[in-house]
Amino acid sequence: MKTASSSDSHTPHVTPREAQVLGLLSQGLPNKEIAHSLSLSHVTVRQHVSRLLQKYSVQSRTELVAFVLTGERLPGNSEADT
Repeated sequence: MKTASSSDSHTPHVTPREAQVLGLLSQGLPNKEIAHSLSLSHVTVRQHVSRLLQKYSVQSRTELVAFVLTGERLPGNSEADT
């Protein structure tokens, strides 16, 4: 996972908090549980997830986690297909 201090140009920069949210997303936690774990409101978590979806140019949480874990987009869901 790339944080603001990493330097790989192929992966979007994420803040430390976004990295935390992404880690919990990859464990399959819903926004409410992520919010509770990080002492945030569910609205704040939703905003982090939305920003992550934009940064990684994906449409869903599933695509986001799959891309982060494998480095590959799910078949049929690349930007070229839209």
